[in-house]
Formats: sequence, C-alpha cells, structure tokens
Amino acid sequence: PGENEITLPMIRDATRLLQLREAGARPSPAMIEGFAAARVLVEALRRAGPHPTRRSVLAALDSMDDFDLGGLKVHYRESDHSGVHYADLSVIDERGRFRR
Repeated sequence: PGENEITLPMIRDATRLLQLREAGARPSPAMIEGFAAARVLVEALRRAGPHPTRRSVLAALDSMDDFDLGGLKVHYRESDHSGVHYADLSVIDERGRFRR
C-alpha cells in the first residue's frame, strides 16, 4: 500500500516508528516495502522457535497463509510463495525521487 494510506495500521506503525527517529519524517514506498518484509521475517523467526534453523524458518514461512501485517495480509504456503496479492504503482523521476 502507499505510504500515505494512514487508515492501515501497518502504515501508521511505520510512520510512528520513523517519526521517533526523525520528527515530521514521512516514509517512502521503499521504506514501507522494507517494513513489511521485516514484519514477515520477524514473525517467521517467532514461529520458528528459540533456536531457528533454515528448515524451521522456511516451515514457519510456509505456515503464514493468512498473516495480517496490519491491514494487509500475506499468504505463504508450500505451494505459493508470492506473499502479497496486491501491487501499488510508484513513479520515480529522473533524479530517483518518488513522484507517485
């Protein structure tokens, strides 16, 4: 989802955490993508147990068929590793800035 979709808990959480570091800062689309990926990894590590291995993390990811990131659900299972069935469009200008 777009970084301005503040109705979604995930976007509000990312914005709040960023603003703890830098008052008034706004997340970019790349930051939101990284934030979502980090939430998925943290949840997989939590599910993998106190001594995660490659095998236990992969099994944990495969068990995340309907995991809510905060208004956006990810779907991982053994036969489908696509994750999110949603895409948003970003426009990047010639200087590398997100324009939407």
